[in-house]
Amino acid sequence: MYKFIKLYLRAENYAQLSKIRNDGGVDMTGYPIMEPPFLSFPIEEMKKKQVEQHFNWYMAQIEGRIKQLNDFINLEKKDVVLDKTPESLIDLWEWFQEHIEYEDKTEEEINKSCEGKPEWFQEILRQDTKKMTLLTMALAEDIAIYFSETMIHNHPQVHWGYLMKPKKLDGVNIPILLGFKGNDCVNPRTLITVCIYKTTEKKNKYKLYEVYNIWVNNI
Repeated sequence: MYKFIKLYLRAENYAQLSKIRNDGGVDMTGYPIMEPPFLSFPIEEMKKKQVEQHFNWYMAQIEGRIKQLNDFINLEKKDVVLDKTPESLIDLWEWFQEHIEYEDKTEEEINKSCEGKPEWFQEILRQDTKKMTLLTMALAEDIAIYFSETMIHNHPQVHWGYLMKPKKLDGVNIPILLGFKGNDCVNPRTLITVCIYKTTEKKNKYKLYEVYNIWVNNI
């Protein structure tokens, strides 16, 4: 249960990173973050016009974010080529799993996460004292984009879209992947988050590739 709660909380990294962007942006070791101009918070309360504006802006950033990610990787590992082949996910994850970093949460952050929660839940939340660094979160966001583009490139029936309901949907109002069996949808950021925690427990360069194939079978 503890692991599940950690994953649930980390699935909101996009919102956390976006708040940092809107507060002025952060330069993380030379890796610029995305700075969406149309987000408002809480994200689940955004109006349709804002959601559409953000979606269109996000789509226009995709190729630039992939190039930035590849250039950043190539600063130290020249043989990683993000060519949208499924196999490229193996080299990408092999590199990234060596760059996943955590830092301590502040007392203020821990207290804020506990606000409005039942006492039993607060006890669990107070055990979660670590968070991903900003650089790890930014790289994970761009890896989620690349994962999605690889899926779309090889399976055109999958496409970017957004859903505004239900409000509790993972990825509501932000770009997600549509086109799977049974009208299923995927928030790629959550997939990457799960892969990060699985890799933290045990390194596996095939983890992202394995997740890709799981979802290919659901098309």
